Amino acid sequence: MIITKQMAIDANLELPLDFYELVSDDGETFLTHRDIEDMYNDMLDECYPDLMIAGFAYCTSRALKDCDPIAYDCGFSEYISHLIEDGWEEIEIAKEETESKAA
Repeated sequence: MIITKQMAIDANLELPLDFYELVSDDGETFLTHRDIEDMYNDMLDECYPDLMIAGFAYCTSRALKDCDPIAYDCGFSEYISHLIEDGWEEIEIAKEETESKAA
């Protein structure tokens, strides 16, 4: 099950700092955090060949996430920044509502 930012706020769940939801500039397309992560993984796997370790093949996205999660997260943040530059907008939820429910 995918939990959206609003669902988490309604259920008084604490969101990770890197939780994103984006909407296209025309308001027609909505991307959840999972959608964006899948797009990022697909981009990594399309741009870089599988890694061979001891005769076994590993997807680049999986290897990067497992071996160097900090580098993976930095690249993911940059990927989101590029999406925003390309016209996607982060979905904003009133800060007062978020802060009051988190307290």
